[in-house]
Parts: sequence; C-alpha cells; structure tokens
Amino acid sequence: MKRVLITGASGLLGGALTERLLESDIEVWALRHKTEIAKDGVIEIGVDELAKPNVTKFDTLFHLGALITMGPDKSEALYHSNVALSDTLCKQVSFERIVHASTVSVYQQNGNTVKELSPISPQNPYAHSKYWGEHYIKQCQSFGILRFSSIFSSKTISGSFIYRAAKQAVMENRITLFGEGARLQNYINVNLAVDYLLSTANTESNLVGLGVSGRSYSNLEIAKTISGLTGCEIIHQGEDDSASFVYDNSETLRILGQKKNVVNLEKELSLLIKWLKLTTY
Repeated sequence: MKRVLITGASGLLGGALTERLLESDIEVWALRHKTEIAKDGVIEIGVDELAKPNVTKFDTLFHLGALITMGPDKSEALYHSNVALSDTLCKQVSFERIVHASTVSVYQQNGNTVKELSPISPQNPYAHSKYWGEHYIKQCQSFGILRFSSIFSSKTISGSFIYRAAKQAVMENRITLFGEGARLQNYINVNLAVDYLLSTANTESNLVGLGVSGRSYSNLEIAKTISGLTGCEIIHQGEDDSASFVYDNSETLRILGQKKNVVNLEKELSLLIKWLKLTTY
C-alpha cells in the first residue's frame, strides 16, 4: 500500500491504524468530520469532494467510521452514518480494495460458539445498520469485512464492562457484579485489531471474518483480576441473564495467516488502571 483513505480516523481503531500507517511512510487521507481533528501528516477530504476528478485513486479504503448507539429513536442517524455512507463510498471513491469494520452483534445469540458462518440475527438497531452497510461493501470487487468484538486499549473510554469495572474500582474501591459474574465476553486489544485490518488489506480474496481474541473472559474473572491489582471489594448484586459470547475465528486466522492471540488480561488491566488513576479526579 502506498496511499489509503480512512473513515473514522480519529476514533480508537482509526487512530491506532493511522499511527501505524504513518510510521510506515504510507500516504494517509482521512474523511473529514466536523468533530474530528486530523493528525499531523494526514490529508483531509470531505464527502462532497470524493467524486471530484482530481481526487486520487487509493490502494485501500479503510471504512472504520460508524455511529454507535442503541436507541430506537436514532434510526435515521444510524442509517446515514452506517448505511448511506457505505453506499456513497463504494460509488464515489476510486480504490483497489475496501476493508470495513463491522460488529459481532450481527450474529444470533443462541448460546453456541459463534463462527464466521453462524446464523445472522442483529441484536439492536446499531447491529442492523452495520449489517445493512455490509451489503454495499460486498458489492465491491475487492473487499474484506471484519466483525469485531469489544475493542479496547489502555486508554479506553467506553461503556464496556472492562472499562466500567476498572473505573469503579479506582473511584469507589469496589466493583458491582450482577449475579455470579458468569457472563462471558470477548475483548480485543486495538493493536491486534489493527493487525487484522492490515492483514485483510493485503489479502487478495474477499473475506467476511471475525476480529476477535483467542478466548472470552467472564465478568467475574475480570473483576477478580482488577481486585487483585487494586485491592477493591467485589459486591454481588441481583441477577444477570445476559447472553455469553464465545467465538471461533479459525477460518479467519487461516485466511489471514495469523495465529490465535489471547489477551494478557492482567497486563492490559494494569495499564488501564494506571491511566485511570492519572486521568480520573
């Protein structure tokens, strides 16, 4: 790759990808957003400029930008951000290959291990919009779609349990755990997610793959690890009948030539806790 266009370049995943590409002396363009500030060395472009004759052809379009919200009253906004933009990009941007970040939330929650070809049943309006957006990506001649689990870093700010538990431990010296904490969830470090994106960009075959880590962790495992690092108390409260999530992305790893990668939970949580202590008042 010599020249790429990224949507969502200022987000967690897009920012990490941008930094990696700039370090490799790749020319990085970013789709301009009114709330985004471009990194040094990044060329900005607006949606209305994409179809202009003087806009260069890109080796890879990384479509990572998305609106993430679960509210049913956000349907129109979800459509414009996660569906219509995908259609616009595919029609107006000249590129050799498109790599799209989707979500594991498109799969059916039936208690079984989720694989690449598992049944589809989007779980919320956001998941519906992402799956609908995939439809346009699949119409491109060369594409890769990665359905990611919860992406995190040592500086994550999100609504995921891993972040909420760490923040509560730092601020309140306790973690509230619903039920027995048996629910399993999958977390993937942002650097591994970037590895997936780059491998997908360099793969010739079209792909709909799973961007997940090698194992899922229970909420209790996460809480105990945080407690061991901070000395906080774990308080069990009520019940938790939420679905667990376990994945097998062996086929994705085979196609991309990657090995199974398991999150070093204690190391990642230690870094997150240190960052929270520095930034939480």
